[in-house]
Amino acid sequence: GAKVISQSWGGGPYNAALAAATQRARAAGVIVVSAAGNYSADTDSTPFYPAGYAAQADNVVSVAASGRDDRLAGFSNFGRTSVTLAAPGVNINSTLPGGRFGLKSGTS
Repeated sequence: GAKVISQSWGGGPYNAALAAATQRARAAGVIVVSAAGNYSADTDSTPFYPAGYAAQADNVVSVAASGRDDRLAGFSNFGRTSVTLAAPGVNINSTLPGGRFGLKSGTS
């Protein structure tokens, strides 16, 4: 029964319409889970959207990637105030085109 939107994508500048949609989701009791990004960037100083809307809406969960050692992955964006948590994101068994599986990494 949880109301969750998974935004496993990112990039681009601030977008007023997407920020407003995030606020509407908040008003409706919806949690928005967003990838923190894969650029080794400090998103406290350079926001990565849509995860960057967490600064304006407390319903946004920005997710970084961690490795097997439970440390931040080298490629993962980070931010003391802009990233909510880290989850396993290195060498994850993933679906690939053609009905195959393989190891992929990322904050998505």
